Amino acid sequence: QVKGVAVQTFLRPGQHSLHDTVPLPPTTEYLVQPALAEMVGRVNPGFVGAVNRVNVVGDGRPWKDGAGGRQMCVLKADIVKFSRIMNSPEELQVREHLEAVVQENASGCALVQFESGDSLTLVHEDAGAIVRAAKRIMEDLYPAPHHPVLRVAIDRGLVELGAGNASRIRGGALRRAARLERLVEPDEGRGAIWVTEPVKDALEDAGSFYRLEPLGAHDLSKEHEPPEPVDLYCVT
Repeated sequence: QVKGVAVQTFLRPGQHSLHDTVPLPPTTEYLVQPALAEMVGRVNPGFVGAVNRVNVVGDGRPWKDGAGGRQMCVLKADIVKFSRIMNSPEELQVREHLEAVVQENASGCALVQFESGDSLTLVHEDAGAIVRAAKRIMEDLYPAPHHPVLRVAIDRGLVELGAGNASRIRGGALRRAARLERLVEPDEGRGAIWVTEPVKDALEDAGSFYRLEPLGAHDLSKEHEPPEPVDLYCVT
């Protein structure tokens, strides 16, 4: 930093060997040569939505910390086998019940968003708080007709919210949570909460009493994408 301002400094050729840096080291930001952006976007479609749109890459240029978003937890959830409920007279009652219990238990979230009647997105800075909200929503939803249960996926990472915390949200954590949601295998009559390792670490750092059962590595990549193995845990 120079005079309290962070400045980008590029290494010159030969200053550092890259032959041992495979895969790339973990970081919140990668600087990509613009000529490669189109190719990276074809291989990883999530790249385009996670581009830092505040900083301009360049040796000697200033860098604004946190411009790419802030560390938050993103929850994606939906009602298991909701198609069966859609064919029943109680469909509207279940939808309204879900919305009511979410509004009651997720008031502290930075974002609460409903989609397709049975799908839910929550964003919260605190891992423990978002897990507690999920548990309470699942418990309060169960007495509704057909005893609906949720499959819940939570990831933690950089998130950008729209102005005024409106419905616009983007970031890698949203993408991973959405892809993880389809992998969740709910317990019969109980639902399930699966989380990624960053969420597990945040829960353990805060001293959460929830038990985290390892589920091993699961691939979050889509067809024609490079493998994306992620260690997952079930919250009990």
